[in-house]
Amino acid sequence: MAVGDVDGDGFPEIVTFLNTLSTNSDPVFALGSYGDQQLLTIRRDGTISKSWQLNAGNSCWVQFFPAPTIGDFEKNGIADIAVASDIGQGSCPASAGIVTLLSTGAPFNPGLNDWPLVRHDPRQTSVLLCSDFCFGAGSSQTVIAGSTASYTLTITPNDLPYQAAIANFTCAGLPTGVSCDFNPSSVTPGIQTTASTSLSISTTSGNLATTRPTADATRVFFAALFTAGTLGVLPIFAAPLRQSRRGCKLFAVLLLFGLLVGVSCSSGSGGAQPNPNGTPAGTYTITVSALGASKTARTTALSLTVN
Repeated sequence: MAVGDVDGDGFPEIVTFLNTLSTNSDPVFALGSYGDQQLLTIRRDGTISKSWQLNAGNSCWVQFFPAPTIGDFEKNGIADIAVASDIGQGSCPASAGIVTLLSTGAPFNPGLNDWPLVRHDPRQTSVLLCSDFCFGAGSSQTVIAGSTASYTLTITPNDLPYQAAIANFTCAGLPTGVSCDFNPSSVTPGIQTTASTSLSISTTSGNLATTRPTADATRVFFAALFTAGTLGVLPIFAAPLRQSRRGCKLFAVLLLFGLLVGVSCSSGSGGAQPNPNGTPAGTYTITVSALGASKTARTTALSLTVN
């Protein structure tokens, strides 16, 4: 049998079978006896909510051991009941199996399916919410580019004690200039109901300080030396030329050239330049994954906003 809400009343029903031996009164095609199997849903007060006739298949009678399972197998939000039956005997050359899928027409509510399924599918039951383990990242974080956001990952294993190490933590969907670090990088819940690890997500500033004091000081020193030398040497050449108009013009041109070179060499020092590896502003969804006993990656998503 199975337990779950299959009539949409908000309470679970028992899904089971009524198997009776029946015969017919047909004078030509008389049957001594056959299995008349009905699929029943029984309410919590013992009354029958609904029933379905289970028919034969592949020219064989439904014989023994029908097994029901409740789920949304068509993924349309409607509760379904799947029945697997063993068929044989009669005119069947060999034993075979058949699956009947019934739609109840009622909304599917996995939270009321209190018995775990064989496959431990978290979509179909409220008992095993996660396969192997699950973990969450807490609330979203907002940081300024260049700062670090911190999260606490809470790990909840399905079964205790959980003796396998949960490791291989990774981040996916990281924007430019972002890195993540886990501490510790491996946890083993053991007999505890939960375990945790810290996640640090570091961002990169969008600006770079480009003062470069050593290089700029050297540049300014040589610029000043060049300008002083030019101003000191020019009068020597300009003295014999003071009597001519052409000599005065040459003196003025050389003086202006020396001043321009000094100014251009000393400019450009200091200030902030754009960083091509900086983290752009925006809200990002980062997927964190880890491996446990099943060796199948389990994931959780976290939100990071960068200003």
